[in-house]
Amino acid sequence: MTRIIAFVWKALVGIALCLTPLTAVLVVGWTSRAMQRAVLQAWHAENGGDTDRVPYRAFARGTFATRRLAPWPNWFIAEDLGQRMGDSKAAGGGVLRRLFVLAVSLLTALWSNMRMGFLTLFATWAATAPIMILWLLSWWGGWENSFNKGYEQAWVGPIVGLIATLMFIAFMTYVPLAQARLASAGTWRAFFDYKLIRTLVAGNPFAVLKLTIYFVFAGLVIAALRVAPLAAGNTMESIATWPEERLMALKFGYYVLCAAVAFALFVVLRLAAARIYARALLKAVRSGRLKADRLSDTERDYLAALKLLEPVAKEGRGVMARAALSTGRGMMRLAAAAPALILWFVFAAQIYIAQFFNHDWFAWVNHPLIQVPWMMALRLWPAG
Repeated sequence: MTRIIAFVWKALVGIALCLTPLTAVLVVGWTSRAMQRAVLQAWHAENGGDTDRVPYRAFARGTFATRRLAPWPNWFIAEDLGQRMGDSKAAGGGVLRRLFVLAVSLLTALWSNMRMGFLTLFATWAATAPIMILWLLSWWGGWENSFNKGYEQAWVGPIVGLIATLMFIAFMTYVPLAQARLASAGTWRAFFDYKLIRTLVAGNPFAVLKLTIYFVFAGLVIAALRVAPLAAGNTMESIATWPEERLMALKFGYYVLCAAVAFALFVVLRLAAARIYARALLKAVRSGRLKADRLSDTERDYLAALKLLEPVAKEGRGVMARAALSTGRGMMRLAAAAPALILWFVFAAQIYIAQFFNHDWFAWVNHPLIQVPWMMALRLWPAG
């Protein structure tokens, strides 16, 4: 019962934070920390050593480095508050010392969420901002041509938009696992470890394809939420005659609904990416395709504690067998890559279609499933 109450509380706080762009940054950081927990949990599930008989929470509480990952992340208070106070008491700290530890612990999770949120957004926007800006310019170019009839420049908007879309398709085969890499390692530099991420993507084409499908379906929900107000305004003419108070209540209720959906989809997609990343990384390490020195210190420590760091000995194969295996892997990658690229084009098309029905400049530079889970930039009925 306590876990259910905690889950509901954390979800409600997350939804409330998604109502403004600044507080939604905390949601990004909180979700990144939940991803780190999901990675460790996935590795624990794969563990074949002595600790596989220990439940995850008991294992995580066993060391100082992992005990904060035992429960789901908190929004404000340190997850290991009780252990921190116990450590302070065991160390012989006086009342003032314990009060200091308590005061710091009350804001530890808030600081961690803020820090991880800004780190994640810095890396994500560094990779995607040029694309989003080109999309914005292409949209501006299209409207400029429509209103001012600049026929000689009519090609500018479509070509810029097409270039940005091709860039988006290429980058989004990388970004979801890069975000999981950043969360797992805890540093923004990990996001830009191109060789490692491409190794994981190439070695797990169908898992990456599955994640792409998740994004497309979630993107369809977001696009529907953006288009729905226009459809409602066209079919419910009486809305325009409502009193201002009732109209404002309706708008706020719709904003809360959008925040709830954005929060849920954002967290689910990130956790799915974290689990795929965890399995892909472990597979690469165990097969010897990825050396331990390519991992972050945190990841090496976790895998070492779970006795998963050493490669698994492989049976020797002949030249023909290795050639056949390599050819088969190449065909699998091709079979998964083609639909994945098409699906990312569908995702980009959803953005354009939603903008056509309910346009706002900010929606070009932020997508609630990729950057910040915030959808307040909506034009609601009859105008807003």
